[in-house]
Amino acid sequence: MTLKASTSYPKISLLLVLLEEELTYGVTFSQNTRYKHLLANVRRKLNIGSEFDVRLSYSIRKKSVRIVDDDDVDFFVHEVYKHKSDLQSFFVTKILKPPKVTPPLTKPHHIPTDYSEPKWKRNTFTYMPTPPEPPKLKFKPPRTITDNNSYGLFPGRKFNSKEECMYEIGEQSLIHGFEYKPRKSDKYRYDVKCVHRGCHWVIITAQVDGSSDWEIRTVRDNHTCSRTKLIPNRRNATSKLLGHLLVPKLRDNNRMYKAKDIVHDMKVDYNCDITYKKAWRGRNIAFETLNGCPKNSFAQLPFFCHNLHLTNEGWAKNLLTDDEDRFEMFFYGHWSFDAAHLKGTYLGTNLLAVGMDGNNQIIPLATRVSQDTVEGELSDWAAAKVQDRMLKSASWVVNGIEHGEVYQVYDRVRTHIVRITEGNCTCRIWQLSGLPCGHAIAVGRVLGLSDSSQLARNWFKKTTIKATYEPLIFPTGDDTTWETSNNIQIVEPPLMDKRPAGRPKNKDRIRSRGEEPRQISCGRCGKRGGKSPSKRTQRSSGSSQTQNGRPQNKRVNSQGSQQSMPFGYNPVNLADP
Repeated sequence: MTLKASTSYPKISLLLVLLEEELTYGVTFSQNTRYKHLLANVRRKLNIGSEFDVRLSYSIRKKSVRIVDDDDVDFFVHEVYKHKSDLQSFFVTKILKPPKVTPPLTKPHHIPTDYSEPKWKRNTFTYMPTPPEPPKLKFKPPRTITDNNSYGLFPGRKFNSKEECMYEIGEQSLIHGFEYKPRKSDKYRYDVKCVHRGCHWVIITAQVDGSSDWEIRTVRDNHTCSRTKLIPNRRNATSKLLGHLLVPKLRDNNRMYKAKDIVHDMKVDYNCDITYKKAWRGRNIAFETLNGCPKNSFAQLPFFCHNLHLTNEGWAKNLLTDDEDRFEMFFYGHWSFDAAHLKGTYLGTNLLAVGMDGNNQIIPLATRVSQDTVEGELSDWAAAKVQDRMLKSASWVVNGIEHGEVYQVYDRVRTHIVRITEGNCTCRIWQLSGLPCGHAIAVGRVLGLSDSSQLARNWFKKTTIKATYEPLIFPTGDDTTWETSNNIQIVEPPLMDKRPAGRPKNKDRIRSRGEEPRQISCGRCGKRGGKSPSKRTQRSSGSSQTQNGRPQNKRVNSQGSQQSMPFGYNPVNLADP
């Protein structure tokens, strides 16, 4: 079949492909055919009615190109078909037209001649598709918490103790945002219920018969109360529960976990606001759980001292208490001492046993050295010091005062006297450090000493350093395996004065410019300069009496909160009792 076209132009042959029905026809049309004639011929060729719209397209470089006007037809003829030797194809797509929407019939009414009808009324929406049906609303039932496993609290779950059971219930209340109060709590049963009146939420726990374990017996995990009330300050967020939650975070000693960090973490993790003081108390409870009670450690100290003496015989020790068996000092002799001030409930000073060997290094608690050395050889650090001083004193002038004993050494700055037989010099470096100073080394060079290291003290020799590492400190083991004795002394914690409330008074405050010192006057006689000794005595003697049948309150001293502890010791106390 040949499409209608002028015979004066060359013809174009191509294929018509109907995509919906998978039909293919061969057609021929003139190069000057317009889009309207081409569309009419395609409808007649493929028998497409007026209820369908026709869409034409062709493929070039694996892309689909639509034909919508005369320019598209000319582009296909002159740019695509002209440069293609293969037979080209037109793809035809049928699209069903939307049904026409006819407006409802209305009674005609009189329109004034000067009335201009709005544009939105003149628009009949003829080709507008029918709107879809509105979606059906689905109302969800009110949410109720009925899943027992959501809380981790279910009947039959066991705990090692009552405290562990209480902590688990408290932690779940913080996670899921509800409050509870105990209904019954004794040695054998612990029941809790929701804090809101009328709510049926209940958990009942009890102790397992013949055991120290606790078990959940009943769980009614259905809150019938309103859950819309905001409770930022949880009543169950106690300092004990907070301390239980902080134990895993405080196991790392390298972490500086402050109270303000605890307040922030509780807000982020549990959406719970706590005060700074509660965070501080919870932190102290966590430290007590990890490190033990400070008060009980003093009662354990005599047993530790006894077992330490059994495992390390011959070491000097002393545990000093006052007349009321209160702790004053504990000494255990090893090497030398270092002091550190204690912080916490019981203040004081901790004397730590440390040591520096002849090689200027800290001595560990236990080690063994097996390398052989020459008798009298200095350590590496001491030998380097002596060699450096030998180089500096190479040009110093030495004059003899008493041959073989006393010499005068001029070091280009000052003159010093060296007593070589007594092992001292007026510069005092030899006496204080134990290594020979440059003046003694210069005298040794005059006397013909090949090695000045023999002038050093014995503790700088390698044999002495090895002897320092020979004794061992054996550990006492776990406290459950300690040996007990009937005559173990009783040690009570030291008595600490309670610090007064408020900010401490600063009596060393720097006065402002022009500020005069305040004169204190007596309230009775009006004299300035403070109270007389007689009035102080009278006031102190009457403070213990009662006035109008009521005892007088004692004023707390605000000078200091810590008693002075006698840390001086007598050399006699270092021996074993």
